[in-house]
Formats: sequence, C-alpha cells, structure tokens
Amino acid sequence: MTRPTILIAEDDFELAQSLKLRCQQLGLDALRSPDALHALLGAHRLRPDIILTDVHMPSGNGLSLCEFLRCDSDLAGVPVIVMSGQGDAAMVERCRSMGVHFVKKGPQLWATLESLIVQLLGQQAHAPAPAAGANCKLEPADCQPPEPVAADPPPTERRGPRVMCIDDDPDVSKIIQMRLSPFGVEVQRAFKGMQGYWSSLDLRPDVIITDMIMPDGEGNYILSRIRDHSLTKDTPVIVLTGKRDTAIKREMLAMGANAYLHKPIDFSQLFEHLRQYIPLVPQTAADLAPPSPSKGPISPGGSLPRPRVKRVEHLETAILDRPTGGHVPHWSRSG
Repeated sequence: MTRPTILIAEDDFELAQSLKLRCQQLGLDALRSPDALHALLGAHRLRPDIILTDVHMPSGNGLSLCEFLRCDSDLAGVPVIVMSGQGDAAMVERCRSMGVHFVKKGPQLWATLESLIVQLLGQQAHAPAPAAGANCKLEPADCQPPEPVAADPPPTERRGPRVMCIDDDPDVSKIIQMRLSPFGVEVQRAFKGMQGYWSSLDLRPDVIITDMIMPDGEGNYILSRIRDHSLTKDTPVIVLTGKRDTAIKREMLAMGANAYLHKPIDFSQLFEHLRQYIPLVPQTAADLAPPSPSKGPISPGGSLPRPRVKRVEHLETAILDRPTGGHVPHWSRSG
C-alpha cells in the first residue's frame, strides 16, 4: 500500500527534522520545505496528502501559503495544519475562515499534531514505518544543515550578563562589545540574521540587540522567529537601526521589540534600556580576572566566589517534549 505523504514547511531545520522523523514513525512519507515558496512549488509537484506549515518563514508566511493553496483547484482539498507560537485570536480566526487547522507550538505540540494527523488521514497514518534513508525527495532542503551559529567562539564559562548583538556591520557590534566589557558583560556577535537567531537559541542571551537591514533575515523576520520560539520568546530585544521610519518603529514594537533605537549609537540611551534587564556595574581588575582555582576557606573580610553558571545546551526538540518557563536571566542562575 502506498504511504500517504506529508509536506512540512518549516525553516527551523532541527524542529523540521524532529517532526519529519515522528511523521515517518506514523508511516508517512515526510518531506521538508525550508520556506513558503519552496513549499508551494513542492505541493504542486508532489501533491501531498496533508501539509503542515509554520507561520513565519522566508519568501512569504504560512498563512499566505494557505491562501494560495485554497485558490488552487488541484490543492484546495488537501488538509492543512498551521502551527505557530503566537496563537492570537485574529490568527486563529483567519485559519478558521480558510478551513485550515491551527495548532499552537508548545510542550504538547507533537501530541496535538499526532492526534490531528491520525484524525485527518484515518487508518493511512498507521502503515508500517518506512525504512531508514527512504524518501528524500525534496533535495536539497531535506539535507540542508543548520548554519553555524556564533561569529565569536562560544564561551566556556559564564561570568556575568550576556548580550547577543546581530548586525552585519562588524564595527557596530565591536564597539558595543568594547563599551560593555568594563561592566563585565559578555557580548556575542553574529553578522547575519539567521546566524543571530541560531546563536540566540544556543547561547540564551539575557538581551538581544538587532539591526534591521541584514543578509539572511531582516530584523522584523528575526524578531518574529525569536518571539515564536519557546526558548527566546521572553528575551528582551532592542532594535538598533539607521532607519528612522515611524511606521517601521510601530511595527517592530507591536511585534514584541522592547525598544527601537537609532544609529549612530547614543550609548547613554542604550545603557538606559539595558539596565532594565541586566546590571551595568563597573568591574574592578579583580572582578575581571579569571577565578582562582583555590577552594580553601574564605578569609575574614573576604567575599564569596562568583557562582559559575552552566551553559544551557540548545536542543530544538525541547519544543516538542519539554515544558518551558519564562525568561530567566543567565547572570542570575547559579551552576
């Protein structure tokens, strides 16, 4: 018996791979598309039995993809599931009006998807799982690795607050790094939009500073991805850009940016906003020195050693299986 086919439109490589494997375990041929345009072309070529799409993607979003599908006589009857971390009433109503199913991303994402897929496909979803290595039809998207993340090497140990700066101008992020260094703030840099997004998932910064116009994902798209992911949805984001367009400012603030600042950088203004989320206390030479390996007793009048903070390893499948809480600043976590 021919296995039913599911097309997964999701630009987040690791999440898409996790969903693909789980769908294969249900006996489906699972194919991945990295963006809306690729998914639309793939749907026309492959005629899948069901489509699963994210909302925020390059080359158009999932809701626009649904509208194209519903206007196509050959694909209008294909069941579509839309998933997003932002389940506002307007989005849910728009899905309902198009006759597509909405699922909110979260700890129960796969449990909800599995039940819905079985309901939509019936007994077809219980066929034997495909053999390993089968069904890589949408090359190269299925084999596309995630982009390396950090422009700076990842730290081996946390000593204080961490800021991620995403800007294609290395001089901008370098001067921010230099100005924050005396406060003991660790600044990690990324020079492309999606590179900064992946770095933020991996390094879990306490604040993200992002430019607007960048290669591989502009600021509004990166902000939507950050707000859509359970690991970063509560992380403060400061937009730092040369664009002085009030309409863009309103859009970014409405999307969840915590501040919209202009270039050239006014550091007094930037520091004012940063102090709302991290301490900016000038460090002494002793504070900035490597911690002593000695574990002996504390002498009278001495101070407790600064706690070491464990780095949280990024695991994209956490969104499928693990409940996540609100954003907790890394500098306040003890190891």
